[in-house]
Amino acid sequence: MNTDIFIEDLPYCPQNKAVGGISTRVWYAPANYFSKIALPAASGFSSSRVIERKGISLYGHKSLSYIDLFINQNSLTEKTSGSIKRWKLSTELKASILELNARNTGFISKVKNEALILLIPDANGRLWVMGNKKNAAYLSNYEGNTGEQYEDDSILNLTFTANTALYLYNADVSDIRAVGGFSGGYNTGFRI
Repeated sequence: MNTDIFIEDLPYCPQNKAVGGISTRVWYAPANYFSKIALPAASGFSSSRVIERKGISLYGHKSLSYIDLFINQNSLTEKTSGSIKRWKLSTELKASILELNARNTGFISKVKNEALILLIPDANGRLWVMGNKKNAAYLSNYEGNTGEQYEDDSILNLTFTANTALYLYNADVSDIRAVGGFSGGYNTGFRI
């Protein structure tokens, strides 16, 4: 049994402003689109949860897509499950999409059993990675509703769940690039 446990201080810094909520745009792609998600191996509190710039890449000719969410009705949660000394981390994204229509319900039909990786910007400017190549995120709950009265919102409520911890991506969505693939000619070869 390992008796060496890494510990460090968790100071409160009143100068840091932390606000709640996530962005209204969430990026996603099927897990098999990703060629690399380099999960950290560090032992420090912060460094054990940070994926560095260029730590995520897509296969050639693959790209991320996005979902525009209904404002002020979305949350990202990391929680534990299991029993004492057998805790496991899981992540949950609760999100709402405006309007019950063919496009939005078609999206549900396509991703309902698909292994996904989601990139979720929070209101503090951090980009969280939900799911990875080993433990992807899945749509775990869905309800579409037209509302009962004219003033009600026609809305889709979604819950995505991943049986893994959240990771902070130390870069921007635009830094995630496709690698490999043929570049358009025998003389130019493969692009990496």
